[in-house]
Amino acid sequence: MKRVKNVGTYPIRDPLKNLKISVKLGRPVASTGSHEDIQKFDEELIVSWQQKYFSPREKIIYRREQQSYTDLQRSYHKQLTMIKDSSTNNRLFTYVEGDEFCVQLQSPVEGGEKCCSYPSRLVTRNDMEIVSQNAKSQTCGKTHFDIVLECPTKTHMFTQHLPGKPTQVMYIMADLSDHVMDLQNGNSVSIRDEVVLCTISYDAHGILTVVPDFSSGKEYFKVESNETKNIYHYTISNESKTISDSEALKEAKLQQKIIIQKQCGLTNMIGNQFEMPEEHIFRLFVLGEIVSASSFEYTGIYVQYCLDIPQDWRAYNQKLLYGSTQISIHHSFEDREVSLFSHPIEFDLAYKPGLDKEIEQPLSMRWPILYLEVISFDFWSRSRTEGYGYVELPRTYGEHVLKVLCWRPTGESVVENLRRFFTGGTGQLEDTTFVGIPGNFQSKNLVKYGFRTQSSGTVTLRFNCVVQSWSNMHKQMRTSTDQTSENERKHVFAHLDIATVIKAYQRARTRLLETRQVVESIGKVKLN
Repeated sequence: MKRVKNVGTYPIRDPLKNLKISVKLGRPVASTGSHEDIQKFDEELIVSWQQKYFSPREKIIYRREQQSYTDLQRSYHKQLTMIKDSSTNNRLFTYVEGDEFCVQLQSPVEGGEKCCSYPSRLVTRNDMEIVSQNAKSQTCGKTHFDIVLECPTKTHMFTQHLPGKPTQVMYIMADLSDHVMDLQNGNSVSIRDEVVLCTISYDAHGILTVVPDFSSGKEYFKVESNETKNIYHYTISNESKTISDSEALKEAKLQQKIIIQKQCGLTNMIGNQFEMPEEHIFRLFVLGEIVSASSFEYTGIYVQYCLDIPQDWRAYNQKLLYGSTQISIHHSFEDREVSLFSHPIEFDLAYKPGLDKEIEQPLSMRWPILYLEVISFDFWSRSRTEGYGYVELPRTYGEHVLKVLCWRPTGESVVENLRRFFTGGTGQLEDTTFVGIPGNFQSKNLVKYGFRTQSSGTVTLRFNCVVQSWSNMHKQMRTSTDQTSENERKHVFAHLDIATVIKAYQRARTRLLETRQVVESIGKVKLN
């Protein structure tokens, strides 16, 4: 016999009332010769979700009327007294949600090689903990127990890492006792020998779990009686009704129609006023704020900012590219001096490279850079430069929190420090872009050796970026700027349409014809 799966999980979208599970139970029959034992099943039970089948023991107990019955037990008593039992199942029965049974259960094992106890010690202690928690919740709101346990017991240590019980659970059981026939005839209650054949649970996420999983073909499980040590074989199969091909096609069409209706609803909500980008343009919209500045030397600071736009970029509103925050006073926070701004900033940018460059020239795919200058202003109107910094705008959409480390230029003598302390007026940069790569820099190597600086503080920025494009051009724009010229050329020309490529081809062809005419004219001159 092949080994079968121990646990089966199935996502359920249909109502659980359509679930049908068949369980067959029987003892193996010995055969002559070298053949395997012949399997014959004596009982079969088809169970629906949370469908109750009474065991012979329950039939005797619930037929007796008692005052201590719960509402569920009273319904069982009423059901057994009004309906005459004509079922043929002697050993198979079910425990559904709400039934109380606290015996040590036994479950089949994978492959039917040996038996083990069920549930495990951890699960049993977890059930004990859940019962105790339910009892505490019913104590009229009295909080006589602590949420935090200083000295947890072993039960708590075993159960804290376990998940809670599933939303709903049911068990398919079997009574393997030899006295089951006496119980069926109404005789006195004897020793119990109940085992769990299958556990079915359904959680809040719509996942149905079957333990053990459904058997297929001639596979079966083996279980052993604790009392008589008799061996029983059983199978579990899914007997739920499946829909036909025509019904499946009809359901697929209905789902497609529902999806189209939802899309139409979203389109109606958005309307026709949704602004679309121009053709073959990568648009970057940034909403952000200058959150705070920390660890600067003087108080009463404010931040001036400007956005440097590289070639092939343009801004829809030039006035939003520069600005200044309000003056903020230091506040102590976690052993740091922090100035809060929450100053909003907004950039609406578009990128579209042109084809007016020579192919041999490397294309510079630079990204917009935000330059910051932190300045302090005190009560005596003394102004000091506290630091410079820069940051590249995010290349991806979503929220980004960035911290900009700042520095300030320092003088070469003590006089500069005295002037900064007494009168203000420290040294400043003529070109703010010198913090990064200056805009007018054309060489390949940038040397800042000998420039004296000092680390000052940190500016915190928060950006929320939106990327809009006709194609997946934003994937190309996220690549690193440290690429070769060939890769940059591919990124630039990857999003161009056929018409643009044809125009480029026509210009190249015209240039080739002009070059040919020049060569022919030179050849004629030499011949003459």
